[in-house]
Amino acid sequence: MPATLDNHKKRRIQVNLDADALDDAERIFKEMGLSNSSAFNMFIKKVQATNNLPFNPGLTKRQIASNKLAKAIKTLPVDRTINTKKELKEWVEKYDG
Repeated sequence: MPATLDNHKKRRIQVNLDADALDDAERIFKEMGLSNSSAFNMFIKKVQATNNLPFNPGLTKRQIASNKLAKAIKTLPVDRTINTKKELKEWVEKYDG
C-alpha cells in the first residue's frame, strides 16, 4: 500500500463489534470530535507505546457472581428436569432442608 503524506503506511482492517456498544462508542467519539478511525488509531498507538492494553481487562462484579453461581450449580444434585417456577421451588425446598 502506498505511503501517505505523513510517510506512514496505512492498512485497512475489518472487525466484528457488538452493534449497541459501537453505537454508544461512536456517539462518545462524536462528542469528543473524533472519528472512528482517529479513536481506534489512538487505541493502537497507546498499545504500541505501552506494550499493553490501555485499560485493565477484567470481569465485572456481575460476571464474577455469575461465574460463581454457575460453578455452585454444577455441584447441586439435579435428579430431574425442572420446567416451571413451581417445580424449581419444590426442588429447592427439597434440598434446602
